Amino acid sequence: MVNIVIELFLLSIGASFVQRTTGFGFGIFIMTMLPSIMPSYGEATTLSGLLAMTTSLIIVVQKYKYISWSRLLPILLTFIIVSICAIFMLKRMEYGVLNILLGIMLILTSIYFTFFSKRIKVKTTMPVQITAGTLSGLMGGFFGMQGPPAVLYFVSSEPDKEHYLAMTQTYFLMGNLMMTMARAYNGFFTSTVSIGYIYGISGVVVGNLIGAWLFKHITGSLLKYIIYAYIGILGGIGVGFSAQYGWQAVFNTFGALAIATETYGLQGAVSLRVIQNVFGVVFALAFCVIFYWFMSKKKESDVTVHAE
Repeated sequence: MVNIVIELFLLSIGASFVQRTTGFGFGIFIMTMLPSIMPSYGEATTLSGLLAMTTSLIIVVQKYKYISWSRLLPILLTFIIVSICAIFMLKRMEYGVLNILLGIMLILTSIYFTFFSKRIKVKTTMPVQITAGTLSGLMGGFFGMQGPPAVLYFVSSEPDKEHYLAMTQTYFLMGNLMMTMARAYNGFFTSTVSIGYIYGISGVVVGNLIGAWLFKHITGSLLKYIIYAYIGILGGIGVGFSAQYGWQAVFNTFGALAIATETYGLQGAVSLRVIQNVFGVVFALAFCVIFYWFMSKKKESDVTVHAE
């Protein structure tokens, strides 16, 4: 029991710190470990949503004057409708199917931020808002990770980091509130979730304080760089959710490319990946040749000894 309390406290600190610094990522961070210490996946997403909602509420109170409802409502309403539908479907879906869906979402996100994030400029039009809200609703309803599609929209639509933080946190606050109500209706709001919230709330406060201090000391351009780099890590984080080696290999490849692209550029990252793979294959083949040669010599030696 003590170990679970410590894990929830530390996870809440880390998730709240990430959310306060980048404007998103609470669910992505905490859901890497939370399903393993909660009785069910539905209860894990419910607890994640409650703690994330508390983090967003603290930020919204501080940044309320920067909210623009005209840019917020279309994507928010779409998100609420889609996420509620996804939550109702959650009880009827197998865990393996959820793993595959999560894998597809994370791979697509990782591919976008690896190859297209700096080439495609997202426009704040109604179709873009609805698309972002739909993708965010699916990821939020199924996995409690509604951040990336919404962040992609808000980081392009908002003029500065203060407006960006206010808009994202209002979006997440309202969205998590509606999703929590839907999850409670579906039986996921249990006594275990309530106890977990009590253990995690102190970590949320600590993480928020640390993240607020860091947010004051970073520029808007640096914030975008951090956001892109963090979303790129999604491919690597997705390894923890994958059930089969094939998914792990895909997550690892695109996650590594997304991170390396920020440092080496796309061409350098791909070249580095190819060189590493070639080296790995050559090394494996050389090892096999030497190993089998050594074993054949040892076998010949053993046969000679027995013959004598």
